[in-house]
Amino acid sequence: MRGGPLFIQSFALEYEGPLLDREEIIPEGDLKIVDFPKDSPIKFDAFLDGSMKLYKVGHASFSGTPLYYACISAALLYRLPDGRLRNTTYTRNINLILFPFEVYRETFGERVKSELEKFQEGLKNAIIVRRNKFFTEDEIIDMLRHQSLESIFQYRDCWIICDISRTGISERRNLQIDKKDLGNFNVIKEKARARARHYMRLLEFYVLKVFREKNEGSFVLVDGLYPEKRHVLTPFKLQSEEIYREIVSRVVGFIKSPRDIPEALYQHDMWDTLIPYRSIYWKGKVKEEDRTENLSKFTFSLMRFRFLPGFEANPIGIVKIQTEEEVDPEYLKNVLSAVYKERYPSVSDRRRFLNEAYPIEQAEKVAKSFFPSESRIRGFISTVIPEISYL
Repeated sequence: MRGGPLFIQSFALEYEGPLLDREEIIPEGDLKIVDFPKDSPIKFDAFLDGSMKLYKVGHASFSGTPLYYACISAALLYRLPDGRLRNTTYTRNINLILFPFEVYRETFGERVKSELEKFQEGLKNAIIVRRNKFFTEDEIIDMLRHQSLESIFQYRDCWIICDISRTGISERRNLQIDKKDLGNFNVIKEKARARARHYMRLLEFYVLKVFREKNEGSFVLVDGLYPEKRHVLTPFKLQSEEIYREIVSRVVGFIKSPRDIPEALYQHDMWDTLIPYRSIYWKGKVKEEDRTENLSKFTFSLMRFRFLPGFEANPIGIVKIQTEEEVDPEYLKNVLSAVYKERYPSVSDRRRFLNEAYPIEQAEKVAKSFFPSESRIRGFISTVIPEISYL
C-alpha cells in the first residue's frame, strides 16, 4: 500500500433541496370525496421547513471512498396578527461530516486507524476554535442513555461526525455498508444522504417540540411529512405515544410534490373531480424499507392547490395533505379549508406557482440563509485535510 494522504480534497455539490415525499404510502380503505367550506375557524400560526445541502469535500486515497459534508437547517416562521411572517428563536442548523469510518478502519487495519483519529481530532480543534460544539455519533449514543437529543440540538451551528457504516444514531444496529461498497460511490452517496435526511427529520421535530411547549394551541403547517413516532420516541426520551400525539396535534403536513398517489386515482381517472373546495382523502401507512409491521397511520388528502385552465384532467397543481389518523370529518374539512387559504399571496418563484404556499416558500428561504457559502466550506475543508499526516 503506497504512502500518501489519508484524504484528498475534491469538491462537488451533490444534493440540494427540501425533504420530498419519497416514502411509499400504503392505502387502507376506500378513497372518499369531501367538500370543504370557504371559511374555516382554523388558522395557521406557524410554518416549518427543513432544507439540506450535501457536498462531496474529499475522498479516501486508498479506495476513493467519498467524504461528505451536509449542512441542515430547520426554520420556523410565526405569523403576526397583521399577517406578516417573522423568524423565531426556534430556528436551528447543524453540520455533518459523513464517512463509513468503521468499515474503512476494518478494511485497511491499523495503518489507517491512527490517521482517522488524527483526522477527527484535527476537525474537532478546527471547530472548537470557531466556538462551535462538536460531537461524534459514539458520544451521542452514550449521551442518549441518560439525556435527550435536545441536549445537542439546543446548540446553534453544532457539528456531528457521522459514521454511516451502520444504521441508527441512538444505537448501533446492522451494517449497511460492506467492504466491497467502499468503491461504490453511489451506495456511499445514498447512505450519506439518507443519514442527513434522518437528522433533518429529527431537527424538525426538535424545533416543533420546543415551539409546542410554549404554543400549545397553535396550528403549524410543515413542509413535507412530519416525523413518525418511532423515529423520535427514543432520541427525545418521550415517555409515551400520548406525548408524541400532543406534539403533533394541530400539525399538518404539506407535500407539494407528491410522488406516491393511490392507483385508484389513475384507474378511475378521478383528477377532474378535484375542483375548487373539494378533496379526496384516505387513510394510509408510511412504508419503510426495514419495517413492515406496526407502521404509523395517517389521513392523507389530495387537493388541487392552484388551477391551470385546460388541465383539469391532469395532476397539475396537486398537493398532498397529512393529518393524524383519527380525525373528525368536520375537523378535516376545516383543516383543508385553512390550507386552501394559503394560496394567497402568490409565491415569488413562478416555477412553483401551482403547488407552493407562500409561507412555506419564505420558511425555506430562511432555512437556506443559514447555509454557509461554498467558498467558506472550501476554506474550512482546506484547513482540515492538509493537517492529515502521511501513511
